[in-house]
Amino acid sequence: METDALFVTLDGEKMFKRQFQNGVTFYGKQAENKGVRYSCHTFRHTFAKLSVKNGAGIFELQQILDHTSMEIVRVYVNYLVMM
Repeated sequence: METDALFVTLDGEKMFKRQFQNGVTFYGKQAENKGVRYSCHTFRHTFAKLSVKNGAGIFELQQILDHTSMEIVRVYVNYLVMM
C-alpha cells in the first residue's frame, strides 16, 4: 500500500501519534534501564539540550520546537549553564 506516512504499522498502514507514543514507552520498558524514562517528550527534551550544547541558537530552537514562549527554551539553556 502506498502511503506518505513517515511511520507505518506492520500492516503498512499509517501509524497514529498515540500508537507511536505507546511503542516508544513499550520498547523503553523492554530495555530495562532502571531510572530512565522513555517517552516522546523525553526525546524532545534530549534533542533540545543536545542542540543547545552543540551551538544551536535559542531563536532557532524556539522555531524548531514550535514554542510560543521563549521562557521554555530558556529552561534548556539554563540547564546546560548549570552543568
